[in-house]
Amino acid sequence: MAIRQDSKSRKYFFDVYYDDFGIRRRHRSKLFGTKKEAKEEERRFLNEMEQRKSHDYTFGEMADLYLEAKQSGWKLSTYRHAVRKLAFVKRHLGQISMQRLTVAQYNEFMRKLNTQSSKLKSRSNRLKKAWSERQKNAVFTMVKALCKFAQVHYGIDCTIPFRFERWKVPVQEEKRYLTLDEFNQFLEHVDKEKYRLFFTFLMFTGLRRGEALGLQFSDIDFAKKTARIHCSLNKDTHTLTSPKNRSSIRTIPLCQTAFDCVVRLKEMYCSAYVFGGRMPFAFTTIDRVKNKACDDAGMPRFRLHDLRHSFVSLLVNSGADIYLVATYVGHSDVEQTLNTYSHLYTSRMDAVVSALDTAQNTAQTAQNTA
Repeated sequence: MAIRQDSKSRKYFFDVYYDDFGIRRRHRSKLFGTKKEAKEEERRFLNEMEQRKSHDYTFGEMADLYLEAKQSGWKLSTYRHAVRKLAFVKRHLGQISMQRLTVAQYNEFMRKLNTQSSKLKSRSNRLKKAWSERQKNAVFTMVKALCKFAQVHYGIDCTIPFRFERWKVPVQEEKRYLTLDEFNQFLEHVDKEKYRLFFTFLMFTGLRRGEALGLQFSDIDFAKKTARIHCSLNKDTHTLTSPKNRSSIRTIPLCQTAFDCVVRLKEMYCSAYVFGGRMPFAFTTIDRVKNKACDDAGMPRFRLHDLRHSFVSLLVNSGADIYLVATYVGHSDVEQTLNTYSHLYTSRMDAVVSALDTAQNTAQTAQNTA
């Protein structure tokens, strides 16, 4: 027993070393009023450590422990996504021991995951859509994270999930870039002014929709014509959360078109949110207005995020530096911008090569003349 007395408060605590699945760790307790209380708590703590090592944890139990450990460090949206993924794991593996998992059991789990489908948002409950490879891979990755957590914190070696391969994700469709003519054609068929201003603002700032909907008039510097991006409206909870990454927290200058949108909205809404006033626009309403305008204009539907791509395309075609583009749109690093938009710089690279050829030819001509 290692019961000690604090020199200042004269209260008691215990300080012990214990075995944590082969790793020697040290634990110092909180202060207790009596020596007896400290001894009882030390005994309880050591018994708990022994029971933890001998307990036969199921996937369901480990999932609960994993969520409890991660919740404080996750954004609310991230936590909710994890809960949904683990719900499938708990439904099909919840009662199975992690230490006794067999290949046959995990094969059956993978089969069910591969055939999983979800109801479409429709009046008919019979309409279903098979899960995409990305959805299945998200659950697959969560299972491996759960096994890694169990191994690190509870000494449980569950290696079977690591023997299986992810689903191959089909090649994504090319991003759509709207020209200014296409965008103006779309805008002519948006009935309400407030939504025309919203779409225009996205087109000429490249903000993510959550970033734009989270903007408040207090974030706008009307004297300097800048906007401070420091929060985002979450689609699931309709509450303000931190942006996608640290680089997304930024202050951007507004072009005249975007600034005029904010000025007009200030006349429409006296306070609070730039897009909506007392409450931001609803995500579903925005999508409905957008799709109706596309249909009325006789043009293919696009995603709101395509306006962000179109904005970057405008910057690149205007000769903007790649580092400035990455900073303006809030990418975590310039590599992300290059990976996403490298094809837009192809024509500029060709122009550089052409300039080199022209310079070389000029020099060769001058040499021959001399």
